[in-house]
Amino acid sequence: MFILKNKTVDKTQILTWLYLLFFIIYSNGIFKPFWHLKLLLLVAICLSFFVEFFKKQVVILLIGIVSIQMLITFYFKYYLDGNHCFVVIFVGLMLILANIFKEQGDTIIKKNAFWMLIIIMFFGAFQKLHSPTYMSGDFMNYLFANGGLFSISEVYSPLKSYYYANQEIIASFAYAKPSADGFVSVPYLFENQKNIIFYFGWFVILLELLFVAVLLIKNEKMKHLFFIIFLFSLLLTRNETGFLSLVSLLCFAQLPQKENKFFHLFYLAFFFICILLIHLGKGFF
Repeated sequence: MFILKNKTVDKTQILTWLYLLFFIIYSNGIFKPFWHLKLLLLVAICLSFFVEFFKKQVVILLIGIVSIQMLITFYFKYYLDGNHCFVVIFVGLMLILANIFKEQGDTIIKKNAFWMLIIIMFFGAFQKLHSPTYMSGDFMNYLFANGGLFSISEVYSPLKSYYYANQEIIASFAYAKPSADGFVSVPYLFENQKNIIFYFGWFVILLELLFVAVLLIKNEKMKHLFFIIFLFSLLLTRNETGFLSLVSLLCFAQLPQKENKFFHLFYLAFFFICILLIHLGKGFF
């Protein structure tokens, strides 16, 4: 049975319900026909504000979500899935352990979130350093040419026209008959574009490595101010709102219980901004 509750919500519970909310929005782009699953999760989240769920119910719900995500990620073209698809699984596993071992929940969440952030950022930089197309600047220039980089700049009409024209060139090449050339060329927007984007690519690598270094410092205010700048910069650079929403939850998990409420509110607000952008079709997973 359910018991009416009136108590403070802890970090484990907050992260659990935010994770469930994320999965409802996330699932909309993965298995739209299964509307009843999203409805079930939505009802569960709504009820959580009024009733006390037994620990087993929450854990079973999380196990079901992780199992579904594992099936989707590992069975259906796992080599095409982004890093965030795997992060969904590992965050779910972290929350399952935190809900099973309630007394150690905060410690479980903080330590696992810490190592997930290190792995994500360090190997993100490591992978770039070992990618010939990234290190040559070709990949970043391709992203800029088709509007995948600095997408906030689409509000400027000349840039928007440049992106659309390049997207048509790339689409025509993709559907054209295969040729011996095997590549497509698009015009540069401004002088020295290739060099500027090349150095920006190196700047991204340095930021990811700096993120790892900042994780190790003890000054909580400096650490989370850097995380805030990093998250907003990435949002303005790339609309990877699925990945960013998960990273914001992992950063939130790093907050001490008595840290400044501004940081708590920022991470929650940033998470909901990302979720809203996904729902409005302005971002992607």
